Amino acid sequence: IRMKDLAVPLWAVFLIVIRELVIGGVRVIAGAQGKVLSADKWGKIKTAIQLIAIMAMVGVVVLRDHALAQPWMIKAVYPLTVLCAVLALSSLASYLSQYRAMLEKSWE
Repeated sequence: IRMKDLAVPLWAVFLIVIRELVIGGVRVIAGAQGKVLSADKWGKIKTAIQLIAIMAMVGVVVLRDHALAQPWMIKAVYPLTVLCAVLALSSLASYLSQYRAMLEKSWE
């Protein structure tokens, strides 16, 4: 996604969306087995950073229309999005590792 200086890496967005879909699927499998999966630490951290990144993006778009967006705000969006992608992968790896036995059981 590009808006002059505001860049959001598409690959990072793709990884974040894939993580959400996979975790959603794992939760459905767990639900079918009568289990409830609680959010882990990495997922909570990812969500917090993701909300900050989204607020920064929206803030830049809104403030830019009024010439109030600061250069640091525009520059912060890209690294925040990349950080979200890294945390999304960490969270996904944690979930898959933690619930590997449950997933293997569901594939039998």
